[in-house]
Amino acid sequence: LAMLDQGYRPDLIILDLGLPEMSGERIFEQVRKCLPAVPIVIASGFGEGARGQKLKADAFTRFRPKPYEIAGIIKDYRDIVGSASPGLPLAMAR
Repeated sequence: LAMLDQGYRPDLIILDLGLPEMSGERIFEQVRKCLPAVPIVIASGFGEGARGQKLKADAFTRFRPKPYEIAGIIKDYRDIVGSASPGLPLAMAR
């Protein structure tokens, strides 16, 4: 979050829900406030459950259970970018 406050704009965020100092849900909410259209892949070893369902409700979020392979993350990213604005790079769709 500190990097976002400094102006960093990632093309993709992979977010674990089980973090020690701040919950993944809280980080998700903070990211969405400043970057509503950045692709987020929620990664969790605990299954999707209600938490994952709630967070992936927008078009720019996907859930990926752990363990995952990079091919799955790439597929999720492409799905998000394609649904945002078919035919345009995500940076142009923002």
